[in-house]
Amino acid sequence: AAGDNAYTDLSLRIAHKFSDKFAAKINFGYLKGTDWAAVSEVDKIDPNRTRADLDYDGINIYGDEVSANIRTEAPESVKGIIPDVDVSRTGYNEKYLTNYNAESIKADWGLYYRPFEDDFEIAYVGKVGTGSTIYQGTNRYNIANFFQQQHKLEIRNDNFFLRGYVVADKAGDSYDMVFTGININRAWKSDEDWFREYIETYAGATLGGATEEEAHAAARTQAESGRFEPGTPEYQAAFDRSINDPDLSTGSKFQDASKYYHSDANYNFSHLIDFAEIQVGGSYRRYSLNSSGTIYTDLDGPINYSEFGLYTQIQKSLELNENLDLKLTGSVRFDKSEFFDGFFSPRLSAGLTINRDHNIRASVQTGFRNPTTQDLFIGLDAGRAILIGAAPSNLDRYVRTFDISNEGQAIGQPGSVTQTGRVAYENSYKASSVQAFGESKNPGDLEVANPDLIKPEQVSSIEVGYRGKFSGIIVDLSAYYNSYKDFISQEVVISPFYGTAGDGGLSIAAIANDDYQAWSTYTNSPADVNSYGASIGLSTKIFGNFDLGGSYTY
Repeated sequence: AAGDNAYTDLSLRIAHKFSDKFAAKINFGYLKGTDWAAVSEVDKIDPNRTRADLDYDGINIYGDEVSANIRTEAPESVKGIIPDVDVSRTGYNEKYLTNYNAESIKADWGLYYRPFEDDFEIAYVGKVGTGSTIYQGTNRYNIANFFQQQHKLEIRNDNFFLRGYVVADKAGDSYDMVFTGININRAWKSDEDWFREYIETYAGATLGGATEEEAHAAARTQAESGRFEPGTPEYQAAFDRSINDPDLSTGSKFQDASKYYHSDANYNFSHLIDFAEIQVGGSYRRYSLNSSGTIYTDLDGPINYSEFGLYTQIQKSLELNENLDLKLTGSVRFDKSEFFDGFFSPRLSAGLTINRDHNIRASVQTGFRNPTTQDLFIGLDAGRAILIGAAPSNLDRYVRTFDISNEGQAIGQPGSVTQTGRVAYENSYKASSVQAFGESKNPGDLEVANPDLIKPEQVSSIEVGYRGKFSGIIVDLSAYYNSYKDFISQEVVISPFYGTAGDGGLSIAAIANDDYQAWSTYTNSPADVNSYGASIGLSTKIFGNFDLGGSYTY
C-alpha cells in the first residue's frame, strides 16, 4: 500500500590492535526506509461488517473503538423508541495518524585490555541506538526517536568469566495510534455529547416518520458535525496535543525510561579436575520499570524487582572401546524470582560415537519461562479492554472510576464506582459467556472467570538424533517432543460494576445493563500444550566438490 520506496543501509567498522595488551573497535550503522503501511478496514469482530454498520471497528481505523449501547445511554423520556443496539464513533484511518518513516542509527564500541599479554582480559563494550518505526502490540504504536543503550564490563580468561551490564530505554516521542484517534475525536466533541446528539437526533427522526435506517443516518450526520478533518489546522493541533499528552483519557504519548541490571558468572574447573569437566555459574537480574504510569502501574515511582539463578554442569567422556565413545552431560539449574517459589531444572544428555562415522544423541531436559514485566506489571487501557498484570502487588495499583448507566442508577446504584485491577482476577465473568448471555438473555450462560494469578511456565523436552555417513552420503535425523505445564496465556474477562460474579442477581443486572468493564488478564492455561517434530537431511558431493543436499522437516 505504500508503493515503491528507496531503502538505504550504510555500515562502517573500524578495529585496531594498538599492542599485545590493548585493542579497540567501533561499529556504526545507518538505515532509512519506509515501513509497511497497514490499511485493513476489515472489522475486528465480524469481517462481514463495513463502515456503514452501526458498531463498526476497523482493524486499521482508530477512534471507532469507542462504542455504547444507545438504549442504555438514552434518557427515560425516549428510551422506548431507541433500539437496543451498540453504536461506535467514526474513526480515522491509520495513514492520518502516523508516518511510515523507518530510520535507525546505531553504534557500538569495545575496549579490550590484556595486562599480562595472555588469556586474561578486561573488556568494556557500549552500544547505543535511536530511530523511528511502527510497532504492533495490543495496539499500533508509532515509535519515534526512541533511544536505547547498553554498557557491559567483563573480566574473563579461558576458565572463567564475570560480567555485568545495564540496558536502559527512553521512549522519546512515541505514541499510541489508537488513543490518538480516540482523543482527536474527543477534542472536537466529547463521547457524552456525541452519543447524546446521536440519541436525540434518532428519536426526533423516528417521531418524524423516518425509517430506522434513515434515523440512524440522520443521527450520525448530526453527531459528526464539527468533526476535525485530516489536513485541517484544527486536526493537526488536536493531533499534536494528543501525542504530547501522556494521560490516555486525553492523549496518547507513552513514556518509558525503564532499565535492567544483569550479571553473569561462570567457572570451568577442567584445568583443576581430571575425571570430568565441571562448571558452576549463576546470574542475577534487577528490573527498574519507569513509565510514569503510561504503560506500567508505576505512576507513584519506579517498580523494582529481581530474580537470580545458579547452575552446575558435569560432562564426562568415556572411551568404551576403540570403536565406541560415549559423552555424558548432566546439569541442574535453580531459579528464583522474588514473586515465585524457586525451582530446579535438571537436564541430561548423552552422545554415542560409533567408528567415528555414526553419532547417536539423546537428551531429556526441563526448562522454564518467568512471566515478563508486562505479564506482571502492565496497567494499560487498550480501548476494548484494560490490560492488567498479575503480580499480587499490581492488582491494587491500577485504580479507575467508571460511570454507571441510567438503568443501574434506577436500581439503586450510585452514579459512578471506583475499582482496582483486583476485580479482573476476583470478580469477573468469562468474556465468551457474557457474549452468549447477550444473545440468549439466559443467566445460566454466564460463567465465572476469576483467573488465577500468573506463575512461571515449565516445559519438559525429549530429543533424539542420529548423524551418520554411508558411502559418501551423510544422513541427519532428529525428533523432539515438548510438554508444557502452566502455559502462559491471556484471558479476557468481564467485571460487573456492582454485584459479585456468580451471585445470581445484582451482577447479572449489571451485565444486562452494560455496566461492566472488559479486562485482559495474564494467567496460565489449564489446557495440555505440547509440540513435537522431526527432520531428515541428506547431503553428498557430486561432480567433484559440488555439494548436493536436501531436507524435510515436520
